[in-house]
Amino acid sequence: TGRPGVFAGAFDAYVAAPLDKVLSDRAFDAASVRLGGRLGDGSFGQVFAATELATERDVVVKQAKSVQGAAQLQNAEEYMNRRVRRAPLAAIGCAKYLGSYDVVEGAASPSLVWAREGEVTLEDLINARDYPGCLEEALYGAVSDSDDFARRTSRAAKCVLRRLLFTLSQLHDIGVVHRDVKPANLVLAEDEAAFKLVDFGAAADLRTGYNYEPEQGLLDPFFSPPETFIRPAGIPAPPPR
Repeated sequence: TGRPGVFAGAFDAYVAAPLDKVLSDRAFDAASVRLGGRLGDGSFGQVFAATELATERDVVVKQAKSVQGAAQLQNAEEYMNRRVRRAPLAAIGCAKYLGSYDVVEGAASPSLVWAREGEVTLEDLINARDYPGCLEEALYGAVSDSDDFARRTSRAAKCVLRRLLFTLSQLHDIGVVHRDVKPANLVLAEDEAAFKLVDFGAAADLRTGYNYEPEQGLLDPFFSPPETFIRPAGIPAPPPR
């Protein structure tokens, strides 16, 4: 009964997952989505603005690159987004996943589709010349008239972290560990004036062990403790006591 829980896992796998696939997945294919401009470009994938032609709805599409490991990460991201969608409290703080489609038959990984809620990231706002005013306007709708930079940034950080920590707590309750939390992976949902967590390609499901290798990991050196990438990978383990 302890979190994430065997009984909750059985219910999710045998009841919630089939229902979610039937009730929540949208029918997409390469002809039903028109790609627009590129929103992001990473080592393993590209993100595009797009339009769902049947409804003229704005969406976001992510496609894997033709590099080693990209398809594996894309498949992991599809799995994790389905897991998150089945957990309503966790899904509130994450990008709304709609479904997937294969660009070509037999593709190694699908193209993933989300609702387009915004495209500005927390990293964009932090690096902007008018920070923290731009962040305050995004969160509160107005810029503070205070000259106390530290107080203003502290207030904004607390607002962002309060929601983020709640989301991470809900993810951990279902056994999902994101493993790549950073400003670039927090997208501003303009209608909600809040940031949503994206990019679950490196996430691991500790309930089932999916995408988890004890001896391997993915990391961004800028947001990782130095010992995880400075220490040689082949360093011998300490002798047993």
